[in-house]
Amino acid sequence: GRLAFFRNTQSVGYLMTRFVLPTEGVTVTLYEHPGAKTDAITHKTKVANSMAQVVVEPTPENKA
Repeated sequence: GRLAFFRNTQSVGYLMTRFVLPTEGVTVTLYEHPGAKTDAITHKTKVANSMAQVVVEPTPENKA
């Protein structure tokens, strides 16, 4: 498979990542809500995205 795009903002409020799996005949798109979490002791901010939705769609070559 290949990575079509990684954490792209094509939809408001979501980060999108898309994988194309030609041997399976599908594309998989992951929708994440962006977020951050700050450690109370170190005050370091880390990414804390949450999965919102997973969409699996057939590729145009998939006739099944």
